[in-house]
Amino acid sequence: MRLTRLTLLLPILLTGCGGGADAPKPLNSDAFYRRGEVDRGAGVGARPAVGPIDEAGRVDPVNKKPSNDESVSGISDTVAESVKPVPVRSGGPLVWAPTTNPARTTPVTPTTLPTGQYMIVGAVVADVDGAPIYANTVLAAIDKPLALRAKELDAKAFKSYATDQIQKEMETLVRNELVFRAAQRSLDESDRKLVDMLTTKWRTDEIIKAGGSVELARRKYLAENTDFETAVDDQHRFYMTQVYYEKKVYPLIVVTADMMREYYDKNQAKLFTDKTAAKFRLIKIDTKEVGDRDRALTRAKELQAKAAGGEDFAKLAEENNKDGYLRKNGGLPMDGMIDRGAFNVKPVEDAAWALQPGQVSDVVNVKDVFYIVKLEEKTVGQVKPFDNEAVQDQITQTMRRDQFRVLREREEQKLRQNAIFHTDEHALGLAIDMAMQRYQQWKSGN
Repeated sequence: MRLTRLTLLLPILLTGCGGGADAPKPLNSDAFYRRGEVDRGAGVGARPAVGPIDEAGRVDPVNKKPSNDESVSGISDTVAESVKPVPVRSGGPLVWAPTTNPARTTPVTPTTLPTGQYMIVGAVVADVDGAPIYANTVLAAIDKPLALRAKELDAKAFKSYATDQIQKEMETLVRNELVFRAAQRSLDESDRKLVDMLTTKWRTDEIIKAGGSVELARRKYLAENTDFETAVDDQHRFYMTQVYYEKKVYPLIVVTADMMREYYDKNQAKLFTDKTAAKFRLIKIDTKEVGDRDRALTRAKELQAKAAGGEDFAKLAEENNKDGYLRKNGGLPMDGMIDRGAFNVKPVEDAAWALQPGQVSDVVNVKDVFYIVKLEEKTVGQVKPFDNEAVQDQITQTMRRDQFRVLREREEQKLRQNAIFHTDEHALGLAIDMAMQRYQQWKSGN
């Protein structure tokens, strides 16, 4: 259950990130049956609880406040998994148009290309505390999904889809800008050094991937219609937001022993129980399809002898099943494992469970139908105990992610309430018009 760090961290950072003799151990289930002996305020694999404790032993994360005096030494798995890199920004009022090397311009009006397409040049769709978000930044981030859906939708449906995607992406960029500016205001010198080290490592890795030189990295990014220096700047912004969440939100997460046990009890059947199930193939010979019961039985016995003798059962099933699904799938009645009791022909299921993997059954007669069964694999269900370390890891990680999502949303709402920002409906309209100008090009596949 020890918290690991991002692989992006430099080795020097890893030396101070926990582990060793003080790493949390799996909780023994006895602790939860002897409730009086549990320290209800103790977090499990989490930072010390700070805040009022309720009767169930939980700490109210809403009333907790992280310390601004503590610097962050690394990025937790929870933050790393939840906070993903944002798309590369355009870096300013660039042109969103089908060109491999868009030029920097300053006008804020649409310009017409020779093909009749529009270029959105410097149109600001939103302003966050003085920081502009350009229409082309929004459009560049959703270029690929727009191109894919254009091939599937008519013009009216595509416009509705494009409008929705543009608005969602604009909201994402506004939220990212709010968090980035909050990080700029609040991170201390040590936190900023961590961000710089992470960014330097990322930049070095990208240069190595490109062939070992800055110039090669620039060419690689230029070929993808982006700018390497802008990409590095974006990555720096991304690490700033990760460290901000690590410092401002992650310390509010609380996972106590009682909370873990409650989660386990509630989800035991669904998440922590391996079901009894089997995977088997069938050859089905129906008397109605053969025309005579004796002929059907004779045919079934012949196929059983071939299968038991080692012939490819899947091939036999493909060649001899009249049922279209069984024929197409080599005798599998469904894809994957079938829970015991779920198959609707009980004698067939019983025959399958009487076998060991690889064995073939005798002919199974059910009314006027004859079956041959081959067992591929089976699992006997069992409940994973609470004191299993993997179970506790799963519970802790899930609860951290769930809490982080809620706490992150609250933090972002707070930042939004305290920010000065506005959106430009006219610029949004221009962005939608631009997507519609590209629609015919995407639709035709050019």
